[in-house]
Amino acid sequence: MPLCVIQGLQSPCTPCKKRGMTLKEFLEDKERAVTAADLAARCSVSVATISRIKDKRQVPSFQLARLLVEHTGGLVGFDDLPWEKAA
Repeated sequence: MPLCVIQGLQSPCTPCKKRGMTLKEFLEDKERAVTAADLAARCSVSVATISRIKDKRQVPSFQLARLLVEHTGGLVGFDDLPWEKAA
């Protein structure tokens, strides 16, 4: 029986050990009420940049990824960010 409930792997994957959120999930979470504009201001980037990363149309720089993890309180982790553009 697979130990990973998300990917069906034979060992626990990182998300199963500590399930993070994608940037899209974080921004759509009504309880947090954090907007793309709020996050953009905290990270000193444009709202368009946050939107492109959320929609996987842009890969964040390492520095921006670190800021996103920091300003989401770790709820969005490095593994939760897109590292390849969507096709």
